[in-house]
Amino acid sequence: LEGDDEITAALDTRREAVCATAWRLEPGTGRNGKWLWAELEPHLVPLISGALNALSYGYAVQEVIYRPAAGKIGLQSVEEKPFEWFRFAEDGRLLWRSPDGDRVDVMATYPAKFLLTRHLPTWRNPYGEALFARLYWPWFFRYNGWKFWATALERTGTPFLKGTFPAGSSQLADGTLQDNGELMAATLDAAVQNAVLALPEGWDAAFLTATQAGLNFEVFEQACLKRIQRLILGQTLTSDTGSDGGGSYALGQVHNEVRMDRRNADIRMVSRTVQTLIDHLWRLNGFPNDPPTFVMEDGAGLEIPRTERDAKLVQAGIVTLTPDYLLRVYDFEEGD
Repeated sequence: LEGDDEITAALDTRREAVCATAWRLEPGTGRNGKWLWAELEPHLVPLISGALNALSYGYAVQEVIYRPAAGKIGLQSVEEKPFEWFRFAEDGRLLWRSPDGDRVDVMATYPAKFLLTRHLPTWRNPYGEALFARLYWPWFFRYNGWKFWATALERTGTPFLKGTFPAGSSQLADGTLQDNGELMAATLDAAVQNAVLALPEGWDAAFLTATQAGLNFEVFEQACLKRIQRLILGQTLTSDTGSDGGGSYALGQVHNEVRMDRRNADIRMVSRTVQTLIDHLWRLNGFPNDPPTFVMEDGAGLEIPRTERDAKLVQAGIVTLTPDYLLRVYDFEEGD
């Protein structure tokens, strides 16, 4: 499934939608907050990408490697580990299969070493919901459909030659007799290679071509693609408007909102993982007060609903917008 072009493209769409969303710390001010951001920011893209692999397999485990940083504990790297190295106990604890065969309670033994991301886990299924499990049958039918189509093209791509001949035998140039059926078969076989055919009077040859234009395969392929896109993206219109070019702007907006709902759900999933790492760094360095909150949301000033919301809150006298909020959220600069 990892090698399927359609599955990879749809998963990349979800991953890029999350990675393209702006992120920040709240509050991100202060010496400790700025130091934390400087340590965290270079590792955010691989950290978020690794956490999003939980969509495919249900869960993802990443190892955090720390380093000394001017008297503090900083980040050297965050590396995703093969998910098959780990399993879950009946009570939901993450276990590591050591080379000796022992089952190590990961979070209890290494409380700040590993980051666990799970996609919609339940008590009955602590491994989380794996999209690849649901994608198997659409992939299976599409993969074998292409194999069948390639075989059909190989069989029907070259026209068949049909020959008619009188019964009996014919005398060859050397005086020997050869059955007309065998002679016709040899003549047609040579014609396929040389594209030249000479036949005596009373003999005839004709090309037979396939009458199926492949429409059934196109319908089958589109059905498989729509199932894959619907499972991953939640809709199909933003990726494919259909063979008839149908679709409308309003319908496209609705489908895009569905895709954005998926993105927001992914953001909530990966934000918990990033926040866990922030909490570890804050606690290991002994910083006072509570750690800052990791926030992912659209670029400042680009959301019309937020503008309308703020205007209504101000008019109702519920809130007062501070200059700091306006500069940060609406992308103003000093003096604007």
